[in-house]
Amino acid sequence: DPKTPCVGDTMTILIQNEVPGVAYTWAVVEDDMSIVASNNRLAQFSPDRSGKYHIQVTQQIPGCDESDPLVQEINVNANPRVNLGNDTVFCSLDGDYEINLEDNFALYTWSDGSENPNLTIDTKGTYTVTVTDENGCEGIDEIRIKEFCCKIYYPNIVNMVEGAVKNNEFKLVDN
Repeated sequence: DPKTPCVGDTMTILIQNEVPGVAYTWAVVEDDMSIVASNNRLAQFSPDRSGKYHIQVTQQIPGCDESDPLVQEINVNANPRVNLGNDTVFCSLDGDYEINLEDNFALYTWSDGSENPNLTIDTKGTYTVTVTDENGCEGIDEIRIKEFCCKIYYPNIVNMVEGAVKNNEFKLVDN
């Protein structure tokens, strides 16, 4: 029982029983799938969208008229969509940063090899996740995390030494 193909997969169809001298011609009824290769009894197809496709094969037997085409319907699954959000920044001084996926998939594979729905990071970099849905179709996304930490500079007019008489209080105010 073959797996239902996903968008972008290459499907191979093979006529099992070889008949000497018989040639086969392959065609796809819809425009959104192309024949990648065909070699008489074997043809490979690659769908560009999800949905139903109709693949037809015609048999040519020497000395006979061409046969009526045999049409095979194939359903193609969509690839899951995963979104890690926009590239962002974090400051390692504030602790780790967690990338959270809200969607529920059958399998998660992060660029570091972990397989959890969420990834905790402590360094800048580009992080990629590949998700697999219940049909075995895959989706992929990546996020770039930059590190940015603000340094606080104290004005030189403030004397921060304990016991100083002038300017002994310094406050950061959020505007």
